[in-house]
Amino acid sequence: MGVLNIKPSYYKDGTIFLKINNSNWANEIWLNKQMLIDEINKKIGENEVKEIKLQ
Repeated sequence: MGVLNIKPSYYKDGTIFLKINNSNWANEIWLNKQMLIDEINKKIGENEVKEIKLQ
């Protein structure tokens, strides 16, 4: 399950930092990064998130 493998670490200056415990999930996030950024910004109603970084 993805929830157990992906945890938000922190947010700073338009960047969300995620802790990823599984390389398969890290690859999925990386491949779909722009779609995730667009969805997050759509849900919050602003273009606040510019980047997602994986840890």
